[in-house]
Amino acid sequence: MKETGNIFEQEIEVPEVVLRKMDQAFCSIKKESKSGMNEEKELSFKTPFAAAICIGLIAIGGISTYAAVRYHWGRGMQGSLQATEVQQEQLETEGMATVYSNELDYSNLAVTAEGITVMPDVVVADERFAYISLKVSGYDLAEGKEPCFEWIDVYTGDVPSNDNRLQYSASFYNGIVCGEDGRGIYDDGSEIDMNENGSIVERYVDENGNLDYVIVAMVSGFEDSLLGQTLHVELRNLGTVYKTDYTDDIRAEWNFDFELPQTTNANHIEVGREVEGMPFVVDSIDLSPVSIKINYSVVGDEIPDTPRIEGKVIPNDVPLFNGVVLKDGSRLFLADGGMNGYTDETWRYAYEISAFDRVIDPNEVAAILVEEIDSGKEPVAVSIGE
Repeated sequence: MKETGNIFEQEIEVPEVVLRKMDQAFCSIKKESKSGMNEEKELSFKTPFAAAICIGLIAIGGISTYAAVRYHWGRGMQGSLQATEVQQEQLETEGMATVYSNELDYSNLAVTAEGITVMPDVVVADERFAYISLKVSGYDLAEGKEPCFEWIDVYTGDVPSNDNRLQYSASFYNGIVCGEDGRGIYDDGSEIDMNENGSIVERYVDENGNLDYVIVAMVSGFEDSLLGQTLHVELRNLGTVYKTDYTDDIRAEWNFDFELPQTTNANHIEVGREVEGMPFVVDSIDLSPVSIKINYSVVGDEIPDTPRIEGKVIPNDVPLFNGVVLKDGSRLFLADGGMNGYTDETWRYAYEISAFDRVIDPNEVAAILVEEIDSGKEPVAVSIGE
């Protein structure tokens, strides 16, 4: 699979709410893909460079301050999940995070080919998503270029196939993160720079001349689980990319196996509340520090059909997860892509799974935020408490 050709190829669609309310901007990239009996919809992940696109579409002025934080997670994972030191230590203690640089045989885990060394850095995983960061050294990236592996495969099992390949998002980390309000800023706290061509200046190379490559892999089906799985990552050829044009530089292969956690500390919460203005009830949620699964049922005896692409007809669009409301009243817009759809041909039950762009404490969540797709309306808060 080419990195520039997977289902998460970036096709920008800015939500209406972004244009109407700048202080709740999403910093998001969305793409829809239809497949299967249940018309599952796969929404592109906000990959680490998504913040750059957000700023390219939203006025740079007025970006909120973002405190620069450095802990023992590497630059790529820290930028992708923005975990505090306490959160990092907690996820490691609970077995959800593995920091490979802490391993005694860390240097033996490196794969070097054609002068390029790739080393596993951090893996964070729950039942639905695996976040993987790799450190890449030895590559002399020209200024203004975007690095890219030409080919990547992510799968479970012994041999890759259509049955065990995972959906994924993958890119080199560019030093830009999304703040709590969804606005982009460099991870050192400084505002975004523009070059003479009006393009955003991306910071792929760290102070040591290394690059960070981040993969977010997702289960293939809503009932699947990554717990206890061995995840295989195969990378091939390294070069640069402009839009969709890849320029080859290094021809080599780097392959890795990751043992994912056996358990997760996700909270299962029975909700049973209607979504205001939409014909759906949130039946229950499974909420972990890095992702969510929402189980819906459809309200009413009849389900109005809505014409869709390619002559297919499906019922109401499933509400899109947007973020959470914490018990202190603050809102976090942290949805980072996933998939949703209906569970069977009755069209009575639906679901969504979504990754997060930061680590949260599930016990501090008072409500979830969902929105009606393409409506331009504000997200609706659905309480998950008593």
